[in-house]
Amino acid sequence: MKYGVRDRDLGGAVEEAIATVNKQVPLPKGYHFEWAGEYQSKQRADRRLAMIVPLTVVLIAGILFTMFKSFKWAGLILVNVALAPVGGSLALLVTHTNISVSSSVGFLALFGVSVQTA
Repeated sequence: MKYGVRDRDLGGAVEEAIATVNKQVPLPKGYHFEWAGEYQSKQRADRRLAMIVPLTVVLIAGILFTMFKSFKWAGLILVNVALAPVGGSLALLVTHTNISVSSSVGFLALFGVSVQTA
């Protein structure tokens, strides 16, 4: 049997494979499968980004409020930051690029640039 992930995102392909294997391969009690490699690295990176991105947004909001002494201006800039991923998502869609660790890091850079230009 051959299994390929061409033209698919790695996470979705591996999750589909996990579901198929769990359904079709019975294991004796006390045994389990462990999926490692790039998929495991992606899961670790996703968990880190789930903590880092909100923390970064809160930190940016605090810095903006400190600079402007106004929730209005800090909020306006944060709205700009919130709309930046719309453009980034459209760019991924137009270029037919899947979301990956590198594109997630690119989104973090996009947040920084959107704060500077706001």
